[in-house]
Amino acid sequence: MTVCIAAIYDGNCILGAARRMLTTRDIQFQPEQSKLYPITTSIVAMISGDVSLHAEIYLSVLDIVRGRLAVDSSKWFPVNDVVSDYERAYAEVKRKRAERDLLSPLGLSSDSFIARQSQIQPDMASKLTSEILNYPMPDTGIIIAGIDEIGAHLYSGVDGKLACEDAVGFAAIGAGYWHAQSQFMFARYARNASAAKALYLVYAAKKRAETAPGVGSETDMFLMGPKPGTYDEVKRQVIDDVAEIYNDNLRESKRVYERTEGKVNEYIKKLAQKPTQPEGQKTLPTPADRTPSADGEKNAGAAPTAARKKTSKA
Repeated sequence: MTVCIAAIYDGNCILGAARRMLTTRDIQFQPEQSKLYPITTSIVAMISGDVSLHAEIYLSVLDIVRGRLAVDSSKWFPVNDVVSDYERAYAEVKRKRAERDLLSPLGLSSDSFIARQSQIQPDMASKLTSEILNYPMPDTGIIIAGIDEIGAHLYSGVDGKLACEDAVGFAAIGAGYWHAQSQFMFARYARNASAAKALYLVYAAKKRAETAPGVGSETDMFLMGPKPGTYDEVKRQVIDDVAEIYNDNLRESKRVYERTEGKVNEYIKKLAQKPTQPEGQKTLPTPADRTPSADGEKNAGAAPTAARKKTSKA
């Protein structure tokens, strides 16, 4: 697994980062290969999970996009259209794999299975249908980020189902994605954040995600916007410079933490110096003991009233 992170900044620009750790079946390794998959000069896919499955789906989506470009390259594709293409391609790959493993051994295809269901025993037909619908696929995650004529968009999801993250303004997938997202949440990130804030938080979120197992060390970053057609990869020198700023901040944070810990230790010592009178062991009051009942409250208020009436008569 790996981690991929993307964030919208300045309202209409996108910055992203991806680790290079690749997973295929039960093998993990870190090659000199990016996890960024440009679809057009304005739309990019970021992947985590089984790279073999992703490659099959990506090539299918790329073939669809190239077909559209051949017809008309003057219009910028809506990002949502590419998301729909990906979901359909995922479903088609799943259908073909299920057909190969479940139907082909029986001499059936998807079409012939549907056509001949009435000739198949009901129990077997029901079982095959259930196995096809629930056919297990390798774990995958994807972020599709892009800019079209409407603006900047982020979509993320797992196992072929994506959701729009435009309102949130950031997305993360893969191992350690929760660690990465928490970095943005603690910073109260919004899509109108500055480029400086986005750059630092994307890098910091990527570093925070390294606490999860299976996250590689090599990183690729990209940016695009504010106009469509501006996809570009961030230079290695920029990533190294941001890494140094991050490390400086870590060292300063450690010094602040140590000073704060010292102050708390001094406070605890002062508390320990105050004399305390030991008491005999006893049970603590339960919540029920501390909270008077409704009848108790009424009776507690009624007693003084009765006493006042009695005094008045006297």
